[in-house]
Amino acid sequence: MAFTPAARPFSTYQAVRAIIPLRGIRTVRRLEARVVELAGALAGAAADRDRYAAELAGAGAALAGRDAARAELDTTRAERDAVRVELDTTRTELAAARGELEELRRNHDEAAAHLARGRFLLRGLAPVGVRPRQFVFLHVQKTAGISVLERLGRVFSYLRTAWVFSPAELDAYEAAELAHYDFVCGHFTARNLAQARPGAFACTVLREPVERAVSAYWYWRAYQGPTRRVNRAAVAAAKRMSFLDFLRDPDPEVRWHLDGHQCHAVVGDWTAPQPLPPADLVAAAVAGLDRFDFVGATERLQESLEAACRAAGLPAPGPVGRMNPTPARPRVEELTTAERDLAAEVCAADAALYRVARTRLDARLAGQM
Repeated sequence: MAFTPAARPFSTYQAVRAIIPLRGIRTVRRLEARVVELAGALAGAAADRDRYAAELAGAGAALAGRDAARAELDTTRAERDAVRVELDTTRTELAAARGELEELRRNHDEAAAHLARGRFLLRGLAPVGVRPRQFVFLHVQKTAGISVLERLGRVFSYLRTAWVFSPAELDAYEAAELAHYDFVCGHFTARNLAQARPGAFACTVLREPVERAVSAYWYWRAYQGPTRRVNRAAVAAAKRMSFLDFLRDPDPEVRWHLDGHQCHAVVGDWTAPQPLPPADLVAAAVAGLDRFDFVGATERLQESLEAACRAAGLPAPGPVGRMNPTPARPRVEELTTAERDLAAEVCAADAALYRVARTRLDARLAGQM
């Protein structure tokens, strides 16, 4: 209520009643401001609370991460200790292997010394003229040659036997030295025949080529013995590849054992094959058969060895056992069509040679029966 000059003066009661509402309004306004202030403070406290809760959660996560890091560190330390133990074991094994290697070297040196003395003594033995006819057996790989060697080894003295595993090994013998051996055998090649005694009986055995390729692959795949330069690449390839991939492998030292292996063995050197067109290679190989006094076949091994011994004037060999077989190999009939087709393609030159050699053998055996 406003006062004007025209207004009648308030009584004390009326004045008091007019002042009280004014003071109440001010009080309410102050209270409202205070409420707003307190609400702001409460919101700030809630924000602080949420921030503290987040920080607390972060601290808990950090604590959990620290525990995980400690656990991971403990695991790493355990792995480190295990690696140290394994390293110590490996060092021990390496030291033992070095000791074995040194022993092998000493044994090798001793054997080389004995071989040198043996060769010296051979030169002083009876002249070649009083020795029996030398028998030279070219062992084409995976043609049952070990079975042949086991039988012929009973005929010849091991002191008069030279057994090699590559053409290069036979190259190390001079012709005059090789003449002291009555039985020369192994994985050499046709060009080595020139080192034999004049008039030596030369013999080899061929095998159906796809059968030979399957046998070679599965034999090398399971092979656990020492390797030599001539078969190291083939063994490694067979262990890591499928049969199809093995047949396709472009490594020259794998191709030695696949592309015309039997042809090159009877022509020149399967470890240094001549780059001949297939038809020329087959023609040369067929002509190379004439360098041998007898060419047998794995598929008629017993009859082949008996006929070879008759032709060489040796006693009958007796039953030929199955030596050095290829473990767990599939039959050719069990190969996939793709495998058979590719194997036949790779072995085409050897197949042509084998057909000629087998026809001649069958006719020769038929004439002796």
